[in-house]
Amino acid sequence: MNKIQLLALILAIYGWINLILLLVKKGLYHYLCQKALNQIHVKGLDFSTTKTGFQSRKYFKCQMSLPGIWRTVGQHIDLKGRSLLDVGAGKGFTLFEAMAEPFKKVAGVEINTDLAKVIHKNFALLGIPPILIFEQDCLSLEQQLDEYDLFYFFNPFNRGVLSQFLEHLNESFNRKPRAISIVYFYPVYDTLFKKYGYSRQVVIKMHPFLGLTKLGQVHVFEKTIKSGSSVPHQSVEKDLTPGL
Repeated sequence: MNKIQLLALILAIYGWINLILLLVKKGLYHYLCQKALNQIHVKGLDFSTTKTGFQSRKYFKCQMSLPGIWRTVGQHIDLKGRSLLDVGAGKGFTLFEAMAEPFKKVAGVEINTDLAKVIHKNFALLGIPPILIFEQDCLSLEQQLDEYDLFYFFNPFNRGVLSQFLEHLNESFNRKPRAISIVYFYPVYDTLFKKYGYSRQVVIKMHPFLGLTKLGQVHVFEKTIKSGSSVPHQSVEKDLTPGL
């Protein structure tokens, strides 16, 4: 066997190993999600994974975050009194889990009106009061962003759209200075945040095996009014009334 053949063999083995690991990770991911859903004994719920294409040529993924994300994140940052906006809410699983936490306000953004309808249907089946869902492109939000100080991403869009949204968020920060936290699950573009003035506060591994890669990681970024200082969050009663 010459050097070229040996190199080809090594590359082939490397490729197969990566493929096997990818299949194992995805299989484990879906198993954990399905296991969590099986514990919710309500007929008609739809938190399934779907893929949807739009005429805008943007490609969006509707996925479930790993179960227990807010319980885990809450061990690292204070959620009490925070106003949460789920950017790319999908079918609402992350919003559903947020209902068990002491947020002041919870809302979502979902450009796909069909998925937004699924959120409302799921919440009705679960007996949860309706929450505000912005059924529009996240880049069309302006002053609405000023009402929130914690944003959740599950890798909802590409690098270009994420950059534009962070620019919009900086404009909101300038209009209404406040401490802003971003909880970023599956942080593919985590290196982008420093450019917009965010510092990485913590890296959370959601699962011992999946946490070895970004698929099982949550990165929390924060932007504060003064470098090195944080604005305290006032403790308030839980308020999930739409639009408040």
